[in-house]
Amino acid sequence: MNEPQVACIPESISVSLVVATVGRTQELDRLLASMASQTFKNVEVIIVDQNGDDRVKRTIERWKHGVRYVHVRSPRGLSRARNLGITLASGCVIGFPDDDCWYPDDLLLQVKDWFDRQPAYDFLCCTAQDESGREVASRWPGRSRVIDRDSVLRACASASLFIRKAALDHIGGFDERMGLGAATPFQSAEDSDLALRCLHSGRKGWFEKQLHVYHPHKAAEGAASSRAFGYGMGFGCLLRMHGYPPRTLLYHVARALGGASKSLLLADPGKAHFYWNSAAGRLKGYRIPKMMLHGNQSDSQKAETCEYS
Repeated sequence: MNEPQVACIPESISVSLVVATVGRTQELDRLLASMASQTFKNVEVIIVDQNGDDRVKRTIERWKHGVRYVHVRSPRGLSRARNLGITLASGCVIGFPDDDCWYPDDLLLQVKDWFDRQPAYDFLCCTAQDESGREVASRWPGRSRVIDRDSVLRACASASLFIRKAALDHIGGFDERMGLGAATPFQSAEDSDLALRCLHSGRKGWFEKQLHVYHPHKAAEGAASSRAFGYGMGFGCLLRMHGYPPRTLLYHVARALGGASKSLLLADPGKAHFYWNSAAGRLKGYRIPKMMLHGNQSDSQKAETCEYS
């Protein structure tokens, strides 16, 4: 294993952003450009590289004078990558932008100010919008509010989640059995699981409707049906793990089936298939094996290389 190559380590970091990335360079470049444009500068970006080549290294080197970053390599698995990034984070607040999202110029200043004004709260969720200002999903609550067991299912998405590092240290990070690239069928809901464990520990969260990150709008028909099934499995697993009653499951299954029916009426079989697989995955995920009900399993591996700039 190579020793970390340290170019410049800032004395004090307020916000750390953990970016797990694989297969994207142009999108990552856009994200880093938005980091360089932030009005709040006391920020580090921890890039957890899951590529098998140096494409990311070539991209991030262009920003070494405008962005404080740590570059580390990791095996595949979104939750695994984020947990590795958490161990390297210096900030007291941590965010988890997707590698294809980007931030408004003043977002991190507003996030930092919010946490300074709200010491009783441990995590903050906001919306995601595309370039036109349209929310990228219909899931978001209609107003700012305290997050509870019901609203967390709509309010929490990892790309627009910010959380105090002290809370992460207490609850143990992401459950690596869940999330895209996990070694289980449960390919989503690791973010809601994290927020729910935070709430169960007695900590508080807030959804702020007036804040947003930017994220491309991805229509249902643009995603593989097999991925929809894995996402559904993750959500069903989440509901079972955290003791949601069958009526909650049936409500969310009915929503997916409603999307499938509407798509068929609009003569869009691809989209209908996506929603159908999502519903089927939610049902199957709710029937999880007992091993998923016990604890937060983590198998983070050490970084192969680690570079600072």
